[in-house]
Amino acid sequence: MRSARCSSDRVVFCILVNDSDEADSAALLIRSLRDFGGRLSGSDVCVLHPPGTKPRSMSDSLGSLEASGPGNLLAVELEADAEVVRYPFGRKTAACAQVESIARGRYRSLVWMAPQCLVVNEPDLLTLDGEVAAAFRAVHIRNIGSPAEAPPDAFWKSVYGLVGADPAAATVRSLVDDREIRPYFNSHLFAVDPGLGLLARWLKLFRTAIGDRSLQQGPCADDLHRIFLHQAILSALVSREPGSDRVIHLPPGYSYPLHFHPGVPRLRRARTLDDCTCPVYEGAFAYPETLNGLVPGDRMKAWLAHFAPPRG
Repeated sequence: MRSARCSSDRVVFCILVNDSDEADSAALLIRSLRDFGGRLSGSDVCVLHPPGTKPRSMSDSLGSLEASGPGNLLAVELEADAEVVRYPFGRKTAACAQVESIARGRYRSLVWMAPQCLVVNEPDLLTLDGEVAAAFRAVHIRNIGSPAEAPPDAFWKSVYGLVGADPAAATVRSLVDDREIRPYFNSHLFAVDPGLGLLARWLKLFRTAIGDRSLQQGPCADDLHRIFLHQAILSALVSREPGSDRVIHLPPGYSYPLHFHPGVPRLRRARTLDDCTCPVYEGAFAYPETLNGLVPGDRMKAWLAHFAPPRG
C-alpha cells in the first residue's frame, strides 16, 4: 500500500448520529475540525440521522455551527430498509452508500468519521488525488481478524468468496496488540474517492451477506462475527478494489484509540494528545477521563476546558 502524501482537493466529512448524545459528540467533532483542521477546516460536513427522528440536540448543538463559520453543514435523513437497519452496523453501511451518492461528482475525497472522533491537527492524508483512491488504518486489535500465519477460517473464506477476492497476500499489523493479519481495517475513520462507487458495492454485498442463511447460521451465528461483518466485508473489498497500490496506510495518529491508550505499544503510543491527528474515543466524551491518561498540551487543554468542560 502507498505511504506517499496526497495532494489537496475538495473534501466532505460525513458523520452518522443515531441519538442526541451522538449529536453532541458530532458537534464537538465539527468544532474541532473548524478550529484545528488547517487547510481542511472549511470543508463541507454532512450529518446523517435516522428518518423522522432528527435528534433534538442536533439543532441545539449544531445550530450555531451551521449559522456561522466556514463550510456548509448539511443534515440528511438516512435512507435504509428495515432489514439493514436491524443488523449490527447496518445503518452505518447504508449511510456510507447514501452519502457517497451525494458526494459523487462534487468531491474528490469522502471522509467518514464516527461522531466520537476529534480533529487535533490537519488531517492532510485524508485528501485523495487521482492516483490514491482510499485511505485506511489497520484495526486497533486483531479481534476476528485473520492471522497471516494461518489459512482463513470459515468466516473469512465466506467473506472473500462473497467479495470475489483471493485471500490478500499483503498484511497489516493491528495497532494495539501488534498482530500480523490479513487486511482488516478500522472503520471509525477512513477516506474514499466517491467516484469509485466502493461504498455502494459495500452495501450491496452487506445486504447479500445478511440474507445468506448458511452464513448467518454458520460463521456469523455468534454476536462477535455479526458485529464486525460489515468491517470484514469492507476490508476485503478495499483489498480487491481499488487495489493495494492505490490505498494509503494511515499512521497511528489517525483514529488513535483513546480507550486503548495505556495498551498501545510504546513506539506507537502518543506522548500527548497534541501528537495525534484524529483521536477516537468510545461512549460520551468527558474531559479529562476520556483521554485515558493522555495529557493534552496547552493548546488542547484550553480548548477542551472551553468546549468540553468536565461533566458534573
